[in-house]
Amino acid sequence: RLLDLSLKNNLLNFRYRHDCLHIVSADLPSFVHGLDGAEKFTVLPVAEPIKDATFFGGSAGVRALKELIDIEMSSGIVRAYEGSSSLSENSSSLIRKARTAEEEVGANTLCLALGFLKWKHDDEKDFKYAPIALLPVTLRRNKQQGVTLTKGEDFTVNTTLLEFLKQEFGIDIRGMEDKALSVPEMIALFRAKSADMKGWEVTEDIYVAQFTFTRYAMWSDVKNNISRYKNNPLISTLLSNTNNNSDNDLAGEKEDIY
Repeated sequence: RLLDLSLKNNLLNFRYRHDCLHIVSADLPSFVHGLDGAEKFTVLPVAEPIKDATFFGGSAGVRALKELIDIEMSSGIVRAYEGSSSLSENSSSLIRKARTAEEEVGANTLCLALGFLKWKHDDEKDFKYAPIALLPVTLRRNKQQGVTLTKGEDFTVNTTLLEFLKQEFGIDIRGMEDKALSVPEMIALFRAKSADMKGWEVTEDIYVAQFTFTRYAMWSDVKNNISRYKNNPLISTLLSNTNNNSDNDLAGEKEDIY
């Protein structure tokens, strides 16, 4: 199965307790606007621990820092909730895993994830979190403190999440990836479409983490071009599990293997 809709997929069930950087932001639209100001940013640990910090949902302590966050961002600095040692450890792990992925599949797997959908099935106890908007980035260790974050291409919506919502909950917003929406517009649309789901919420948290899109890209290509593929006799035979080759004595016979 090409499309991974299991809870092992970080695009659907984000594992936020390890191998990631939680970026400090008091206001998502302001943060996105600040990203337009430069191609590179230095990620530094917070000067002092934020006492009421949470993994998701923001805090009064962070909101009180909005002006300072905006000023630092205009100077090319963003802060991570992690302390100095955790920032160094987590960023080193991300850089190492991104390098391995680049060597193995030729793709960058590091992204800045902006906004998360808090979701669960009715019969489940614990909520999961799935990223909404994604921006490819690269990380590089600095000689002194922190890491350098370099932006990649444009923002994209989490298309795996769109397909998951349609298949699991009948929430169909799959066309939004073609509308060139801004991140705030993506967030607003997810809020509107999930408003009737009990306990669901959209948070404006920001993380740097590793995400894999390869299987989705393959699945999407097959889904969008299946009619063309069916014109190939061999592929048509495989899809129907029937030998349709007229030159074969078993033409039209089922090819089940026991």
